Amino acid sequence: MSRFDNFVRLVQAEATVACITRPQPPAGVRPAAILSVAMQCPMQVLAPTTEGLRFQAEELIDWFFGGPDPEWLPESLMFEEVEELVEEFVEEGEEFEDDDDYEYEMVEEYNPGGGY
Repeated sequence: MSRFDNFVRLVQAEATVACITRPQPPAGVRPAAILSVAMQCPMQVLAPTTEGLRFQAEELIDWFFGGPDPEWLPESLMFEEVEELVEEFVEEGEEFEDDDDYEYEMVEEYNPGGGY
């Protein structure tokens, strides 16, 4: 079994326990979200030992619950812009507005080659 497989298994087990036992942030945390980031981690950034992988798994999970950014996690996986947008939407608490300002018209005949 590869280091990557071990890392993903550690994250999966720890994320499930963390999502059950830890207080959830306002937007909530799902184990699948944590696992999806773990599955995108390049093997080059993973620790060479099982103990190191366990530490990285804990850091990744802590990060999802508002902890510090893991130094080893590539910035492209941090989705900071997405997190900020979600936080803004949740904080504003606005209902989704259905935009029915569009007008539709029926076209009665079709002109071949010329469109409607």
